[in-house]
Amino acid sequence: MLRDHAYVEEGQIGMQQRRVATTDLPVSVVGLGGAWLGHDVDDLSEVARATAVLRAVHKAGVNWVDTSENYFDTGNEAVTGLALRELPDSFLVC
Repeated sequence: MLRDHAYVEEGQIGMQQRRVATTDLPVSVVGLGGAWLGHDVDDLSEVARATAVLRAVHKAGVNWVDTSENYFDTGNEAVTGLALRELPDSFLVC
């Protein structure tokens, strides 16, 4: 699926985007399901891994991540939030 929506232009990876409803908010056609980014904020390796995953998908043009308070009893949101500190203004959180 990703190959159908990603492209390479001038040596850079890009991602198709769409606008949200009647807004000017651009979102990538592919997002990151964040349930398995981690759940233990005290485990620095989980935060580092989540940060690395977010950097990699951002480099590929993905600009939104899905998370929920139901993923590991809010632990996932906490790990995702810490990881996103390294990438301010790069992602929409859904």
